[in-house]
Amino acid sequence: MSDPRIVRLRELADAVSDRRMDEFTMRIPADHNRDADLVLSWAAERIAELEAAITLARTAIAKMHFGSADQFLEIALSGGKEERDPLASKCHDTAKTALSGGRGYER
Repeated sequence: MSDPRIVRLRELADAVSDRRMDEFTMRIPADHNRDADLVLSWAAERIAELEAAITLARTAIAKMHFGSADQFLEIALSGGKEERDPLASKCHDTAKTALSGGRGYER
């Protein structure tokens, strides 16, 4: 069975498209599975957690593929231009995100 907050998130999306703003009320005491602000906040936190997990998984896979972390970072930060391996290019964004702690990275 799906998490009730996911069901509610879909209901909120439908409410926005139908212009039903009465769905965005808050209850006292707070209902964590219904109140729009709490459901949206939970969704944002969950998305951030999943993005961090994906970055870690991609980094681990790239490290296994390239051997050492130093070799991975060298290839990834160069954008994989010196390599013919398509994974090298895909690692570029992952490395930037991982090095910046998820905030973006500028060279």
